[in-house]
Amino acid sequence: SKMETNIAQALNLSQSRINVKATTTEGLGFVGRCEGIAVMASASLKFYNWTQI
Repeated sequence: SKMETNIAQALNLSQSRINVKATTTEGLGFVGRCEGIAVMASASLKFYNWTQI
């Protein structure tokens, strides 16, 4: 998707490493009543201790 492409370019990553999912709130809460928006983001990171390699 265009969103995945833009995120990959911004982070200098392959687009295959980006995943975007969407859902609805089924009319629940302020988001479901179209009174606002909500966003959740997560990232999986792996730490490399290059001094021990």
